[in-house]
Amino acid sequence: MLQGQAGVYRVASELMMRGMLPCMPTTDMHGVDLILESGIRIQVKTACLTTYPGKYVKPLYRFSLGRVIFSTALGRPKNSARNYSNTTDFVVLWGADDNRFWIVPSHILDGRHSVALGTEPWYRDLDIDKAWELKRQGRSQESIAAELGVHQATLSRRLRGKIGPPKQILAQQVRPFESAWHLIREAELQRQPQGKLIEMPAVEAVAS
Repeated sequence: MLQGQAGVYRVASELMMRGMLPCMPTTDMHGVDLILESGIRIQVKTACLTTYPGKYVKPLYRFSLGRVIFSTALGRPKNSARNYSNTTDFVVLWGADDNRFWIVPSHILDGRHSVALGTEPWYRDLDIDKAWELKRQGRSQESIAAELGVHQATLSRRLRGKIGPPKQILAQQVRPFESAWHLIREAELQRQPQGKLIEMPAVEAVAS
């Protein structure tokens, strides 16, 4: 709860430094955390780096996107996907440890349960042709996996044809939106707000 609220204030600060006026609703507005003077609606998601031993090599940010509801059929809570575009314009993901922001148009996250973003792309496909070449040389799967930078189980399944190349995953779609604050500014100007945007110095100028 406190982590989430800290994220809202942190994003509000970034918006104000860029000359925008974020307001915080006094009541729960279907997950809307901030509203700009033009009516642009923003939801904020906060995560800290988490390690997953034996699954991912490096720590990553895992943002929960679904809504936990109680299922009478299952008799336990379940994570239900949401359509963010019905209630918000942008979802801002804040990686607290590295102070990283992903400004994501809400429709991209519709129907998704979570997204994992690492300090670097944490899922890489392997060069299957090179894997076969190394295997023909008599190399062990363990050494081939280490050289190609993938898990040995992934290599084994690819060589046996159990799985194909990875599909476009959500993290790959979200990653290009890092620090894309201009998207919110452009959307706000298109709404032609009644008020005048505050002229603020650039963030770089303030930092210097």
